[in-house]
Amino acid sequence: MPVLPTPIAPIASDAEIRPLAVLLETVARIDGWGPRAWREVIGAWRLPRCDLAIEEREGPPCEEGGEVLATIVFRSPGWARPRNPGDAIAIADWLLRAARRDLLPLFGLSARTIDPGEAVRAGNACFAYGPDLVLRFALRLPFAGMCIDGESFARSIGQLARWSRGIAKTRPGLLGHRRSLRIQQALRAALPEHGLVAFLADGAMLARDPAGGVDASCLPLRTPRNLATSIDLGPLGRYRGLGIRRGVTAIAGAPYHGKSTVLSAIAAGGEDHPPGDGRERVVALASTLPVLSDDGRPIMRQDLTPFFSRLPGGEAACFTTRRASGATSMAAAIAMVSHGPQSASKSAIAAPANPASAPAIASGTARPAWYMPNWAMARRQPPSPSRNPATIGPHMPPQWTMIHTVPGPSSWRYRGVASAMPAGSEAQPPVHCRLSVCKRGVACPPSW
Repeated sequence: MPVLPTPIAPIASDAEIRPLAVLLETVARIDGWGPRAWREVIGAWRLPRCDLAIEEREGPPCEEGGEVLATIVFRSPGWARPRNPGDAIAIADWLLRAARRDLLPLFGLSARTIDPGEAVRAGNACFAYGPDLVLRFALRLPFAGMCIDGESFARSIGQLARWSRGIAKTRPGLLGHRRSLRIQQALRAALPEHGLVAFLADGAMLARDPAGGVDASCLPLRTPRNLATSIDLGPLGRYRGLGIRRGVTAIAGAPYHGKSTVLSAIAAGGEDHPPGDGRERVVALASTLPVLSDDGRPIMRQDLTPFFSRLPGGEAACFTTRRASGATSMAAAIAMVSHGPQSASKSAIAAPANPASAPAIASGTARPAWYMPNWAMARRQPPSPSRNPATIGPHMPPQWTMIHTVPGPSSWRYRGVASAMPAGSEAQPPVHCRLSVCKRGVACPPSW
């Protein structure tokens, strides 16, 4: 097990923590003084519900307009006591989002911290330090011309004290935030026992706008009855939706019908999302990786025999090209993320010894194109359901999971097929999913 460095205490144990009244008296005294007087506020201060530490950062000093680091420490707050290991990250994420929404705007453009983004992750802007909860942000001390603006700073400290008091009493949205993350973690943990690699619950809002939020024209996901899967989490509820099983799954549909939207949601399902994101009930295995094809990139000595038996202009077992096509680029990317770069001395890529550790790969094309690897069928005419995919070429081992989009014209927007089969098998492969996405936001079964 690797040895992790001991985290640095947000406020030194031997630091003198002075009362808030002394800070306000100091600010009132130096109001209108020269910039160097700001050094008198550097230190640790006791606020009603928390401690505040102000220290200098790397870069220009505070008297030259540089930023200082403000650290707020809630000492052993009962409302932030975690109930399980993942709860601490949920609490810290909630506090960071609440501070960005309600606290930092009180400082105007002079305060900033890390944007938590669309996923819930552990970070150093807000975290648990033992029983304490720590929040950090950068702050630019105010000036009035070339003099200290102590009145503005004192007003901001008063707003900070009121915010810390209010958030400790009301805790708006904290219970919902913690419950939402517990449900996502429970759904993700339940995927293997249901034979799934991803799950998209009914009501999910998958489409994103340019800012990363829910698109205004997005409709809730609805799963048809013959494709629906239910996961019972006991006290956390029962959830119905679309389950993606192990194997090869192709999502077919006309352009702009949501194929890439579904893939993006599955690729993001390996992480938790905050309430209101729209994808709170979309989960995937933590090993899920998005893979995009890149036309024109070079490929060096890559073994592509799990995907192609023959390739023009090169040997599939040791394929090299300076300008890869979309199909060969995708195949090489999948091989590399699954088992690392392959050399010519190696034979075909071996399946993982432990199927449970095999990666789930959500793949898509960088732009719509009429190419597909041999293991996924794509034709301008709808494929015949009686045709055995074994005649097309070698397939991925069943331990791997592939979810792929099939661009198609509007004339067959409901057509699609997905199957998985072991290499060399003569049996008809099982159909894992026949799925399409239409403009109504509905996952529709194909109708031949």
